[in-house]
Amino acid sequence: MLQMLHAELCRLCPIPESIWEQSKAFFYIRQLKAQEMFQEPNTSPFEVGLVANGLMRAYFTKSEKEMVKMFATRGQFIGAYAALLSNNQSKLSIIAEKDSVLFCIRFADLEKLYSLHPCWQEIGRKAAEQLLLTREKREYELLMLSALERYEEFLREFPSLSEDIPQWQIASYLGITPVALSRIRKQRVTKK
Repeated sequence: MLQMLHAELCRLCPIPESIWEQSKAFFYIRQLKAQEMFQEPNTSPFEVGLVANGLMRAYFTKSEKEMVKMFATRGQFIGAYAALLSNNQSKLSIIAEKDSVLFCIRFADLEKLYSLHPCWQEIGRKAAEQLLLTREKREYELLMLSALERYEEFLREFPSLSEDIPQWQIASYLGITPVALSRIRKQRVTKK
């Protein structure tokens, strides 16, 4: 399994073999069952993960209502980054929607790796850039696209998820009600 992690990280930046040998002990594998929490709200996070397989969902809770922030699938990073960086408790919940496997590292150990070799700084920078691009794309969609356009973009980005997760989660991710999503889905069927 660590070979898979090595390959994923090397897509961001090549890691010299000697550096990888020193570094790989910092990583560990977390296997989560469906509906098992990766990050509980109102706790201090300590780790970040890279999804090896499965499906993770990050969300905020307001008045018992879940507001979906993101879904993470294979090859995507997941964590409560704002809380990690500010050393605060997280307001974010992260849960496995399906049985999932994550490559994890304690944030404190990741910071140690940054000083070990420049490749780790490059990997950290590129991972942060990917997260920034994802966030900006999501903000653009929420601010500039209609609900129908957001749903179509969701289907392009996550083609298999529409059948794997409850419709209320998709509606929450899109920033609409489940009733509005139902109307949009009927519209699309009628158009075809």
